[in-house]
Amino acid sequence: MKNEVSKNTPLPDLDLSAWCGREIPCSCGRTHFCPIREIAVGPGALEKLPALTDVYPGILLIADENTWNAAGMRVHELLRGRLCTVLIFSADHNLVPDESAVERVERALDPDKDIAFILGVGSGVINDLSKYVSARWGMEYGIVATAPSMDGYASSGAAMIFEGMKVTLPARPPRFIVADTDVLRQAPFDMIRAGYGDIIGKYSSLCDWKLSSL
Repeated sequence: MKNEVSKNTPLPDLDLSAWCGREIPCSCGRTHFCPIREIAVGPGALEKLPALTDVYPGILLIADENTWNAAGMRVHELLRGRLCTVLIFSADHNLVPDESAVERVERALDPDKDIAFILGVGSGVINDLSKYVSARWGMEYGIVATAPSMDGYASSGAAMIFEGMKVTLPARPPRFIVADTDVLRQAPFDMIRAGYGDIIGKYSSLCDWKLSSL
């Protein structure tokens, strides 16, 4: 089924800057801190990438063949001068965030190159790989979203598959999230449905968490 979002549908910029880099008092009794520096959501958001990455001398870009076609080529054009290495996973098989994928990303972190930042272009798996490896190496990372298929872009946990088991490991949130709606609206409709399901599922999970605390 094709994505039914019309190209003529107005999609204004979503300003989330008020939540970035600040302490947030919570009804749970704790004060949370959001370390994300910027969240850019809206049409043409990709154009903000040069300014968001100008403090990093060298960047490792991670994508797969599908996300490369969706946004990676444009990211490459925008950041060509600062991309030390581009790692593109094949689309011949389903990419999973396992030991093999982690090893490939870590091999791309060539010590002879001045790589100071990891930039993921993709959704769930690319985001988790970038998040996990950057945390292991003590680096920062950012994510360019290519589909609204899940709700983990801003999370501090990396969902990995190690020794055949799915585990969520502590990591760190991205320094920025760029979600260009001109890209997101072109995602396969099943991925848009999946993201909607993730959001709706939070209502039942919030009840589960509340019941657990009681």
